[in-house]
Amino acid sequence: MMKHRPGFGRIVRMALCCTAAAWAALSLFSCSIGDGDALSQLTVDDPLFLATGAGGVCYVSMDGMRWTYAGTTSIDNYCSAYNDGRFVAAGRNGLNIYAAESFDLVNWQSATAAIEGNVNGIIYQNGMVLMAVADNNPGIYQYLNGDIKLILSNGSLSVNCISYGNGLFVAGGASGSLFVSGDGAAWGQVAGISADYTFNDALYARGLFVLVGSEAGGGGKSLITISQSGFQGYTTNLYTGTVSTPIDSIAYGNGRFVAAGGMGEIWWSDDGYLWSYLQVPQLAVTFIHDITFGNGMFVLVTQSGGIYCSKDGILWQQVFSSGTSLYTVTCRR
Repeated sequence: MMKHRPGFGRIVRMALCCTAAAWAALSLFSCSIGDGDALSQLTVDDPLFLATGAGGVCYVSMDGMRWTYAGTTSIDNYCSAYNDGRFVAAGRNGLNIYAAESFDLVNWQSATAAIEGNVNGIIYQNGMVLMAVADNNPGIYQYLNGDIKLILSNGSLSVNCISYGNGLFVAGGASGSLFVSGDGAAWGQVAGISADYTFNDALYARGLFVLVGSEAGGGGKSLITISQSGFQGYTTNLYTGTVSTPIDSIAYGNGRFVAAGGMGEIWWSDDGYLWSYLQVPQLAVTFIHDITFGNGMFVLVTQSGGIYCSKDGILWQQVFSSGTSLYTVTCRR
């Protein structure tokens, strides 16, 4: 039986009206880093962003604002992660899934598995790279030493996201698919989740697991799911907003959760329970694919190839345009 925490279920929709002049005059950031292309000068304490997308195109930034082309992995990258000195990216190579890794963002080592599907989520934690796979062969897969193997099959239901926190892995997908694991190898499914719920992204911050997605029933409303327990004991709390748009990605930083999706739509919360919504004018013409946090700011990437930054998740500034669809962005801090 699911327990519902009092006070959940409140999502406040806010209308932000900004003139074109106000947005054009927006100046949020100051740059103090010298040569933005000098990756060799980086120390382990410096932020380093990676944005990837169609055809494996890679762009890097030391501050989130100034971006440089860094070659390609040659294959569409749909998700990425960082840990232990290396970046990993994953996606689709024709009818196969694949993963690639790099220590310097120049040289990439990749592996391909003859499994038809899309890698929609990835995490590098506890020495393991785990991938959430959707479409034809959905499930959770592990990438290790150039090999990709199945850890958990989810029948015909897509797995879209995977996260880690408080000693637990949590993965979510279509039709209420929700799984937990203490070691990343043995997984248990959480029963009782509505089949109308689809989970697209997940994270752990401030003692909370937060998953975002959509609800098929009731007009396809936006979905935000919160749990303090990693969904063990079925104490997950679910509620939907008033906007009929799936939420695709979520990040946390500067004391704030920021989720994004659709055509320039942003949700934010300072506690994980009470959420506000707005549509960012300059993002309303493209799909937001991914969002991350680093160097004191949120960074998101779009279908049209734009990269945008914000310190508060509310006021956004475009800082780069790649001309190529970007699907994922991550920061090593």
